Amino acid sequence: MEMLQSMAGLQLVHVPYKGAIPALTDVAAGHVGIMFVGIAAAVSNWKAGKVKILAVGSLQRLPQLPDVPTVAESGLPGYEATGWFGLFATGGTPREIVAKLNAETQRVLGDPAFREKILVPGLLEPITSSPEQFAQFVRVEAQRWGKVARDVKLSID
Repeated sequence: MEMLQSMAGLQLVHVPYKGAIPALTDVAAGHVGIMFVGIAAAVSNWKAGKVKILAVGSLQRLPQLPDVPTVAESGLPGYEATGWFGLFATGGTPREIVAKLNAETQRVLGDPAFREKILVPGLLEPITSSPEQFAQFVRVEAQRWGKVARDVKLSID
């Protein structure tokens, strides 16, 4: 949301909630006008017609929701904000162990049964890569979000 405000020149009021469900309930009831939430949390309310999904933060539309545009397509070119999960090991883990973990992770993520049971219902899109590519991805993400935090002067109290 902070990145959206910065890039679009908006000023929105942050309303803290103890989770996505209470926040979605207030959006559906019209008490709050807009929220950012992981797409999987919003889909059931969207399918029930209680909320409207305006856009997704990924660079590409989600295959499971092809009619939902991206924020960039909706008028804010260059916007990208996605949640992701990664598998990490301690710094001294031998390269052969890292390679084996990487290979097994890619095998599981590529399994059609796992995809249909876990990934598709969760609206998750796996991004598999080498450990070096993942390390670079993490560095880029840290730089991107570090800049957002500095730009809006976020602090931990």
